Amino acid sequence: MATQYGPTGSGFLVPTLEDIQFDVQNDMMGALPALSFDEGKVETGLVNVMSRLSYCMWQAINRSHNQSNPNFASSCALNILAAKNGVYRQDGESDSELRARLSSVTSGASTNFTGAQCFNQLQEDLFNITDVSDVQINVNDTPNQVGVLPPNSYEVMVIGGSSEEIANAIWTNHPVGITHVGNTSFQIIDCTGICRDVYFTRPKLVPMYVDVRVRRTAAICGCPTDDTDVICQAIFDYINEDGGSCFTRIGQSIHVQDFYAPVFSIQGIGITCALISRDGLCAEDEMVTLKRDEVPFFSKGCINVEFTSEAQSPCVTGNYSCPPDECVFSFDITKTADVTTFMSEGDTINYTYTVTNTSSGVIVDPIIINDDKATVTCSSIPSGGLPVGDSVTCTATYVTTYDDAINGFVTNKAQATSGTLISPCVELTIDYDGPELFHAMSLRKELVSGSCQNIGDVLTYKYTVTNTGTVPIITQPIISDDKIGGIICPALPSGGLLPNSSISTTATTIVTQQILDSGECCNTARARASSPLGSLVSNSVTLCIQCGNVGNTPPVCPDDLTLDCDADIPYTSAVFTDNSGDIVSLSQVGLPSGFAFTDNGNGTYTITGSGDSGVMTVTASDGSGGTCNQVVTVDGCQSLTPFCFDGVECPLTVTESQTNSFQIVFIAELKNGQGPYSINAGSFAAQGLNITADSSSGIVTADIPANWTGPLTDIITITDSSNQTFSCELTIELL
Repeated sequence: MATQYGPTGSGFLVPTLEDIQFDVQNDMMGALPALSFDEGKVETGLVNVMSRLSYCMWQAINRSHNQSNPNFASSCALNILAAKNGVYRQDGESDSELRARLSSVTSGASTNFTGAQCFNQLQEDLFNITDVSDVQINVNDTPNQVGVLPPNSYEVMVIGGSSEEIANAIWTNHPVGITHVGNTSFQIIDCTGICRDVYFTRPKLVPMYVDVRVRRTAAICGCPTDDTDVICQAIFDYINEDGGSCFTRIGQSIHVQDFYAPVFSIQGIGITCALISRDGLCAEDEMVTLKRDEVPFFSKGCINVEFTSEAQSPCVTGNYSCPPDECVFSFDITKTADVTTFMSEGDTINYTYTVTNTSSGVIVDPIIINDDKATVTCSSIPSGGLPVGDSVTCTATYVTTYDDAINGFVTNKAQATSGTLISPCVELTIDYDGPELFHAMSLRKELVSGSCQNIGDVLTYKYTVTNTGTVPIITQPIISDDKIGGIICPALPSGGLLPNSSISTTATTIVTQQILDSGECCNTARARASSPLGSLVSNSVTLCIQCGNVGNTPPVCPDDLTLDCDADIPYTSAVFTDNSGDIVSLSQVGLPSGFAFTDNGNGTYTITGSGDSGVMTVTASDGSGGTCNQVVTVDGCQSLTPFCFDGVECPLTVTESQTNSFQIVFIAELKNGQGPYSINAGSFAAQGLNITADSSSGIVTADIPANWTGPLTDIITITDSSNQTFSCELTIELL
């Protein structure tokens, strides 16, 4: 065959179709009739005898020509052509975009982003290292982060080769003032005797599984083979031609049609269908797309060939068949975490990975673990390598995010590699077990200035949006008012509108004759926004302003309610409204001891603290003589939450020997109030048992007199400085 790839002084050396025809005819040893070519169009001389094999060879000939021509080459072939000129495909770059950059290089134009001039020698030196099968250099010569590359940095990706030789090649060609990055480091000693850490990336090896269904067709010469291993070997040899340079390239896509040629080269064998999958997964498809830092890994044991008598394809993508684990995995990996749940954003999860050598020999290359959530650090393998059956421990730390809490869990996957060896992929899920996350918001509307007396009067309204949920509101609330239209709230602070926070804006409307004739100006408004949980809508608020001299309308109070101190307080009330547009002020009578009442100034109040039970009355006044009342019943709080010294809650039985003393430790979690503490020992004191409570800590001590016989059960009561009490049933008996 003519030379397919390589630059010349004027561009690319592209073989002609006549060259390809000559070479193919020689290779086929006359099995195909002479082919004619016309401006890149391939046609067979035997139109009526277009067998599947000749059709496949027609595809191969046309592809051979196109792949060596930058105007037609695509995918893997275009990557190879571009690499010969120091141009490398960037993340997400299409074939047409790559061709445009490639054209600027071959025409002599500058291409700073690819570093074609700076890194050509480095690429050449790396390819000259023994066992290096592919090299990719990604350069960011901008002052900004580009993808995973920091400003003014470059990343060298290498498949195969000695880490020491790779590090020396990078350092020898390293441009001054530019950072090199990667997931692997190797320390070298430069010419001045200084130790240097050189970074480069070892792409992740991804095991591929090829599943082929074949059938017998009309034999061209002799009988078709019945040996599936022959077909499997033909596919495997085809993959590894030229050291596998076309199938083991960084970040490429693999299509099942790439494996048709070796099957069609066997006489009398046709393909019914073929599927391909990655990572040993059952789900299969016709194409696998790899990430920028992944490399396909093929083994013969993962090429499955089966005969079928069906002419039509029996293959169905997805869950078609599963490769056995042992066909690609050379060592095992387990993953654990120090927690089973997390409570909030910012919690730390510590992972431990154990990698065990399950191959048939000693592992000598460093073990690298790729985790999609965390950066993993592995201990060094022993001098002389990791023997079969031995393990290496790796660790990683992950800090949970708000998105993890929203999702309800955090799941990460990890896979270990060592040179060409690869482990299974392990997955671990840590569930969220914190407070319930929900989104909600309320809207309050009030008249802040103006009156409805004459045509042209201006009414100014204030709209207040409050986040009443437990997650931030992340988009500016938009208020829809049926008289004014859309009203956009001010920009939110960094991080959004946090729970229990509010944001306000104003809008105006002008009194018209129609409004005066109706006797009132009524507006209805509703707010809309979104949170990490999705879209949300506020309550609907209608405010009516009376026009003319029609007197005052009293405010409207929410319904009476009962609050449980432990469950409901602190409590913020619903909105007290006033249809006359007056500003409502709130006051209370009968607030139970231990609680605080705050008028928030926006038609709501807040109760905080803890204390006794009681009933209070909240009065709303509009400043024009109008009032309304709300009755609030408060069930008091228990101020002391005790736990006995042995972890047992009340009631408590203490068994002691005579003349001994014992202690009962009450850990006081006070909602309101503090020491000093006192104790009422009831009938214990009457029988001579000296039961006391430490005045500062609440620790209860009991002394048993020598002549006491017991047993005795009674209630002891601990009281704090705010006269809040806790009672516990206590039984004391002798051994």
